Amino acid sequence: MFNPLNHWLSRAGKASTAISDEAWDAVFPENPMFAYLSQRDEYRLRDLAEKCLGRIPVVAGKEMQVTEYIKLTIAAQMALPILNLGVDHYHDVKEIVVYPDLFLSYWQSTDRAGVVHNRRRVLSGESWQRGPVILSWAHSHPEKEVLSYPSNVVIHEFAHKLDQLNGSMNGMPALHRDMDIPAWTHIMSQAFNRLNAECKDQQAQEFDPYAATKPAEFFAVSSEYFFLAPQILFDFSPDVYAQLSLYYRQDPLIYYMDQSLPDHIVKMDGDPHLLA
Repeated sequence: MFNPLNHWLSRAGKASTAISDEAWDAVFPENPMFAYLSQRDEYRLRDLAEKCLGRIPVVAGKEMQVTEYIKLTIAAQMALPILNLGVDHYHDVKEIVVYPDLFLSYWQSTDRAGVVHNRRRVLSGESWQRGPVILSWAHSHPEKEVLSYPSNVVIHEFAHKLDQLNGSMNGMPALHRDMDIPAWTHIMSQAFNRLNAECKDQQAQEFDPYAATKPAEFFAVSSEYFFLAPQILFDFSPDVYAQLSLYYRQDPLIYYMDQSLPDHIVKMDGDPHLLA
């Protein structure tokens, strides 16, 4: 009988896929999403990317050729959310399928009368429960076209994978023991409802309205902002930012705040200190 846990453990026992300095230098510096990482964090990100590539196959979809550069670009981005969580948080990822651009997803739904409908939609990314993550390469590399809102399909889909670890994709991942479930539920629900109200009132906003479609999408989109545009997320809701900081065990906003610190203040050990 196939045992998913044993399958993951057998993959986990494999050696990591070594990344050369040349290959890493072609990926890491060009992605502004990594700007807030310290040198030590960069080493840890590289190690996690190697482990991801060693355990999770990256395969080509139709009309796609997957190069080492493509694999590493995706691995580095998917490693960022788990920088302080660990690669075991991706044990549910069976493989990563990469298409050259947008792809069609097909599924069936049953209405209240019991009639089955065949449906399809065009996607840039998709995350299957206990299955693969599917990505559009055109939307996954750093030089992708800039959209109206901060966007990263790799972060988005792997946030869904983290969300699914709680048993269902409902916008609440498996929280750490030191986190307060009622606080998470109240803060995220309040922000989600507020965004829905703003969208209905057609208020101008910097936050992607796609986040208002369902709680799972709110978590995934908020995760994109957390890593790509933490100041915008903080301005929208300091409490949501704080909850994600507790969950991801990262604080990217510190870096961007430090960029505007006066010259007589330096950053040491993650905190600004006055020079004597």
